[in-house]
Amino acid sequence: MLRLGLDLYDPETAEIFVEGVRAADESIAEDARRERSEGRSQPPPASRRNPRLRRRDPR
Repeated sequence: MLRLGLDLYDPETAEIFVEGVRAADESIAEDARRERSEGRSQPPPASRRNPRLRRRDPR
């Protein structure tokens, strides 16, 4: 965080950072609630999203 110029030892900066993290967390939770209420399931497993993670046929 210091590379970005954020000194989290400074109470004001730390408070802004924490507020941002909380806002992001609330947004993610709201998206998940909306998806569940719309009947959408969880995202597909990583192997379906990324073909490189699929098991290879041992033939």
